[in-house]
Amino acid sequence: MLVGTSYFHTYYSSQEIDIGLANGDTIAASGSSIYHGVNMYADEDPIANLHFFVNGNVEGAKYASYTVGCSGVGTSDCISYAGSPVSYVPETLFNFGAYYEFKFHSLQIQPMAAFQYVGTQHLFDNSFGAPSQQTVDAYGTLNFSVNVPYRFMKFQFAALNVLNKNYNEYEYISSGSYFGTSGFYTGTLSPPPPPYAGYVLAYPAAPFTAYGSVKFRY
Repeated sequence: MLVGTSYFHTYYSSQEIDIGLANGDTIAASGSSIYHGVNMYADEDPIANLHFFVNGNVEGAKYASYTVGCSGVGTSDCISYAGSPVSYVPETLFNFGAYYEFKFHSLQIQPMAAFQYVGTQHLFDNSFGAPSQQTVDAYGTLNFSVNVPYRFMKFQFAALNVLNKNYNEYEYISSGSYFGTSGFYTGTLSPPPPPYAGYVLAYPAAPFTAYGSVKFRY
């Protein structure tokens, strides 16, 4: 059995952070960030041809400095978001599964099943060009595959998101450019109309998906 763990602490300085919006505008920001956490893994072969594996990461990432909105004339108009979480860095990430290898006549068959868990992540807010405290929900997916190498070919079948988990793969807070609703509502209607900006846009992940492939080596 193999087991390992490591601690990391990384500091990124002098970062230039440019964000492109749907209308073609660019938000320019700068800063520095700190990543720290623990990586871990374990591998075990309890019997011949059967292999279990698990690996994971627990991580924290924050901006030591983050400024946006600077006009270039001094720094008095810069907005600071120091201490904010770095967007789209999962707090936890784990994979575990197993694969087996056996012979069927002259074929070597290698099935594998694995589960992946992705923890919560902070969104980015395009309205302010800054990281947000709002989070994307955690999700987990079960995947399955079979590899069958044969001479100069390899047959593969894969089934992803076997349990047909519904989740958003990516989310962000919109500045309104995507749907042409830029700007915040400043009128007096009560109740106010839907927001012109500051709403969340999401990209749903793929549902249960199965596919096959054949690879040739020559």
